[in-house]
Amino acid sequence: MNVNRTADRPPSTSETKAEAVSSRIPLNTLAIPFGLLGYAGTWNAARTAFGWEAWVTEPFWALATAALIWLIIAHTIRGRHTSSTLADQLRHPAQGPIAAIFPASVVLLGAHLYPSIPIAGAILVYSGAASGFVFAAWLTTLWIRKQVPVEAIHGGYFLPTVAAGYISAGAFAAIGNMLFAIAAFSMGTFFWIVIFTILLARLALVAPLPGPLTPTLAILAAPPAVGGMAWLAMNGRTLDWVTVALLGATIFMVLIQIALIPTYRKLTFTLGFWSFTFSMAAVASQTIVLSDLARYPGWQVVAIAALAAVSVLIIVIAIKSLTAGGSFRRRARQEERQITQADDLVARSKSRSGV
Repeated sequence: MNVNRTADRPPSTSETKAEAVSSRIPLNTLAIPFGLLGYAGTWNAARTAFGWEAWVTEPFWALATAALIWLIIAHTIRGRHTSSTLADQLRHPAQGPIAAIFPASVVLLGAHLYPSIPIAGAILVYSGAASGFVFAAWLTTLWIRKQVPVEAIHGGYFLPTVAAGYISAGAFAAIGNMLFAIAAFSMGTFFWIVIFTILLARLALVAPLPGPLTPTLAILAAPPAVGGMAWLAMNGRTLDWVTVALLGATIFMVLIQIALIPTYRKLTFTLGFWSFTFSMAAVASQTIVLSDLARYPGWQVVAIAALAAVSVLIIVIAIKSLTAGGSFRRRARQEERQITQADDLVARSKSRSGV
C-alpha cells in the first residue's frame, strides 16, 4: 500500500529536477517538425492546384527545417547530460518507433529540395530512405527477439515501416527512380496491413492506450492519405482505381477520427497532440490534389476548406505548446514516467508468469 501511494503521489521538486537531469527529451517531440513538414506539403499541394508562386510555400518549409534542426540540437545537448542513452530510448517499446520520424523528415526535405538542387535533394532522399529502412529492419528484429508488451503498442508503430515506405515511395517517384518507388510502396502497403491488424487487435482486446499515447491514434488516418499521395506521384497524377480505393480508406479513417473526438477532448494537452498534425496535413493534401484533378463543381471551396482546417489545427496546437509553460513540462514528464512504469509492470508480470 505504501508503495502504491508513493507511486501515485505528485513528484516533489527535488524528484522533478533529478528526473529532468536523468531523462532524455521524449522522442514524441519529433512530431513537431514532422507535422510542420506535412503542413508545408499541404501548401505545396494548394500552390499547384491554384497556380500560386513557388515562394508562397517556402516560409513553411523553412520553419519546419528550423524546427527539425533545433530539436536535433536540443536532443543532443540534453543527451550529453543524462544517464540514459539513445540506444535505451530507441529500444523503449513506446518511444522507439517514433524515432522513425527523423529519417522520414530527411526524405521529405530531400524531395522538396530536388527540383531546385537535384544533387543535394537526391542525397537526402537516398540517405534518409536507407537509414529509415535500416532502422525499421533493426527495430523489427528487436520486436522478434524480445517480446513487445502489447499494452505498449500504439499508432506510432506505423512509422518505421508504413510511413517510411510510403514517404520514400513518393520521394523516389519525385526524383525519377520508379523501381525504388515501387519497392518502397510495396513495403508500405504490406506493413500497413500487418501493423493495422496488430494495432486493431490491441485496441479491441486490451486496456485503452495511456493518455500520453492516445493522440497517436490520429496516425491511423495517415497511411491511406500518404500512400495515396505516393501513388499519384508514381502514376503521373492519374485518377485510377488504386487512387479511388486509397481515398475510400482515407474517408473511413477520418470517420474513425471524428468518432474519437470525445476521447481526445478528455485528454490533458501535451506535445503528443502534435501527432494529429502530420496525419491531418496528409489528409488535407490528398483532398486538395484529388479535388484539383477531378475539378468537380466547387472543388476550390473544398480545397481551401481543407487547407484552412489543417491550418487552424496546427495554429491551435502551436499556441497551446508555447503557452503551456512550466506546468506543461511537469505534465509531460509525469506522463512519460507513467508510460515507462506501465511497461515495467508488464515486464514484471511476464517474468512472474514465466512468459
